[in-house]
Amino acid sequence: MHPAFGPSAEVTRAQGRGHHQAAKGIGPMRWMLMGPWPIAGGARLLPAGTILSDADPSWPRPPPLDAVPLDLESALFMLKSYDPDLWHRIVFARDLDRDALLAKERERRRWPNGPPQTTQPINERKDPTDAEVPPKAIETNQAQAKTDKAKATTRPRR
Repeated sequence: MHPAFGPSAEVTRAQGRGHHQAAKGIGPMRWMLMGPWPIAGGARLLPAGTILSDADPSWPRPPPLDAVPLDLESALFMLKSYDPDLWHRIVFARDLDRDALLAKERERRRWPNGPPQTTQPINERKDPTDAEVPPKAIETNQAQAKTDKAKATTRPRR
């Protein structure tokens, strides 16, 4: 173990080799560095290939843009941490669906409190039933229809 990395870096490298109990939603978020990353004001340099874990508090959050998220939670964390103008620079692990993740985060940003709920579809118009229309309005409508019919059947005089 190199003294500059400390014991926690060795533990996260071991976790990256599959020595942890990770189930969906349980276990640390993980990222793999694709290039060297200076931390602590340049006092430490994490080499490319290092597996970062959110269980290790020794590195700043969020991880750099060239860190590859290795699970769903870490991918969503990176999308939440960075501006959408930078999302094209994020590379995901092969088993993560990039398009689905981007769509999910765009939807979350568009509707932070969830999508609006409508009680009735906007395009469907409900016709009133006879019980909802007052009888006086029905009588008036029928009388108007008779008047219109009478005007249509009479011939104009020449």
